[in-house]
Amino acid sequence: MSRINRRMGDARFGLDAALSRADLLESILDNTGEGLVAVDAAGRFTVFNPAARTIFGEGRLPEYSKNWPQNSGVYYPDQRTLVKFEDLPMARALRGESTDGAEFFIKNAAQPQGLSVSVTGRPLLDGAGRRIGGVVVLTDITKIKRAQERIEALNLELRRRSADLAQTNKDLEAFSYSVAHDLRAPLRAVVEFDKHLIKAYCDRLDEQGKDYLNRMLSGCRRMEQVIDDLLVLANVARKEVRAGRIDLSAVAASVIKRLREADPGRKVEFLSPPRLPVVADPGLLRMALENLIGNAWKFTGRTENARIELGVELRANEAVYFVKDNGAGFDMRRADKMFDAFQRLHSQAEFPGTGIGLAIVRRIMDRQGGRIWAEATEGKGAAFYFTLGGGLAS
Repeated sequence: MSRINRRMGDARFGLDAALSRADLLESILDNTGEGLVAVDAAGRFTVFNPAARTIFGEGRLPEYSKNWPQNSGVYYPDQRTLVKFEDLPMARALRGESTDGAEFFIKNAAQPQGLSVSVTGRPLLDGAGRRIGGVVVLTDITKIKRAQERIEALNLELRRRSADLAQTNKDLEAFSYSVAHDLRAPLRAVVEFDKHLIKAYCDRLDEQGKDYLNRMLSGCRRMEQVIDDLLVLANVARKEVRAGRIDLSAVAASVIKRLREADPGRKVEFLSPPRLPVVADPGLLRMALENLIGNAWKFTGRTENARIELGVELRANEAVYFVKDNGAGFDMRRADKMFDAFQRLHSQAEFPGTGIGLAIVRRIMDRQGGRIWAEATEGKGAAFYFTLGGGLAS
């Protein structure tokens, strides 16, 4: 008797387990975010979960027929052309074909704005390998598509603006080059005639007349320097960058030597590592150091115990080079414009210059995939930091 009861209990347990599996399967289908649809071999729907009903707007099991694309609003990704019935993943599954990640657009009464779906389809086979139906899974990728479209639109706008900026820079470079050359000849004529006037008519001019001519000559020479710097700025933009190994310390030492020869009365302490190898364009890097160290030399002109330092430090695994001085410094509130052409942080009377040197340095760093910035305290010196795309050389 107990044996019979045990058998009846086992059977009852098996029935309860079967019901539990069915309930579990139904719960999974009901709560799956992807739309899941299955049909039998005759094309009758056997599964149409809630997510699929939301996509197609069906309140009950619909009829799978040749009119399915039109009735349900299934389009190709162009969002205008109805899908051919034979291209439907379900139709392919019933033919024994598989579909992976096919994209379609669905627009109907339930989805008036339309949505994009990625569809995977497979034929259903029995234990003997015979086709007994098909199943498809639909994943809503509308948000992904819209995000991609926004990214593509932004990239397109970025490319357009980059092209516009490149053309603008090209036009400005051509303008600067043309203006510089066109101004140079008449300016030289003014300088030469000014010199002739001073030489030939010096004894006929009073002190005020001589002062006028000297001021004219000084202004012309300053304009010549501006023209020269404009040409350098234009040439830097056009110059082909050819990176090579270079010793930054050696270049800096040669710049300091030239400055000392030009101004032997100055006593300036120069600190630098004995060797600082980097990968960069030698010509451009020399030009950058001539400007940076030249500025440090100029702005320490009124400083006792003047000091200029070249070095490197590691920041976030990046080599950051610097040129520091203990000179005049500047107000950091104006630092954002200091690398623009003709932007000066000190008056011409305090420290002469054209206001183009730092613009040249920034252009040089940009050309080599680097960047430059500055930190300073007014009256206590300045530090210019820069990176190079090539970095340290072994």
